[in-house]
Formats: sequence, C-alpha cells, structure tokens
Amino acid sequence: MAHRLPRWPSVLAVVAHPDDESFGLGALLTAFTGAGATTSVLCFTHGEASTAPAATGPLYELRSRELQAAADALGVRTVTLLHYPDGQLAQICRTRLAGDIIDAARADHADGLLVFDPSGVTGHPDHAAATAAALTTAAAATDKPSRPACCGAGSICSATSSTCGCSNPNGMTGLATTLTHTPGGIEE
Repeated sequence: MAHRLPRWPSVLAVVAHPDDESFGLGALLTAFTGAGATTSVLCFTHGEASTAPAATGPLYELRSRELQAAADALGVRTVTLLHYPDGQLAQICRTRLAGDIIDAARADHADGLLVFDPSGVTGHPDHAAATAAALTTAAAATDKPSRPACCGAGSICSATSSTCGCSNPNGMTGLATTLTHTPGGIEE
C-alpha cells in the first residue's frame, strides 16, 4: 500500500558511515527536501575501515569530504559527523548512541528520524546498530524527554512495526518510520 511521506517539517537521517546517506536514504532525503522539509544527517563514524582506496590523504578525511559533498547535493542542511570507530558500533552502548541521536534531533529540531530497516539493509553490524539506536530513541521519546535509560533489545520497536509514533515535550513527534520505495510510491 503506497503512502505519502510523513509531513515532518524537519527530518534527521541517522547513519553509520559516510555514503549511507546516499546509497540508502538519498532518494528519501531528496523527497523530503522537495516536499519542503529541512533535512539533516547524523553519521556515527568516518568510515575509516572501508576497503575503498583513498585517492589522496587519510581515508577518514576523504570520506568526511565526500559526506559533506553528498549532503550538499542532496540538499541536506546540517551534517553531524561523530568519531565512533568504524566497524565497532555494535559494541558501543546503545544508550550512548541514542543520547547522540537525541542531541542531534534537538539541535536540528527534528520532527522525524529516517533510518535503514532493522537489519541495516546490507546486514552490516554498524548499519544495524545505528538503526537500533534510532528506534530505541523513538520508542523512549514517548515518555522520557531526556536521554533514555539503558534499553535492551525488548524496548526497540518490533521489526513488524513500521512506525514508532510518539509525541513529547521536546517537539519530536512521529519519530521513526521505515519507508520502502516501490514502483507505485513510497510504502510506510
């Protein structure tokens, strides 16, 4: 069943690596921007563990520049690039990652979070960890306006639930949804 994009004035995409915003969420970020939303990206790592050869200089610097160039091309207003070790997000406390998401969502006045599906699309553990932290954030936002308490796997949204809708005093509403592009439109 095709649906329209959620009517979020501001959207925060949560990704693990530079390039995730493009290959995974680029079309959706562009669609939100085209619909008048302000878009932002929170990226947890510099992608320094990539096997892609760096043309010049350290890979983490190249990937940072590529992230900013991609964000500019996609119409993204703000990019927040954190310094977690690439390939290690699954070992980072989900609460810590969720706190970073809350901080970025507040700074960017995000009304919604845009994330990969719970598997992380490619099965990459960093992608899955970034998505799990975002879904934990969305689930906790309903009744915990500050950083959420330590959450276990049972407190994230179910993989069968496409939307984690919520409203809280911090202005984040309808926080996370899994959107899938189909030939007939966008499925929610």
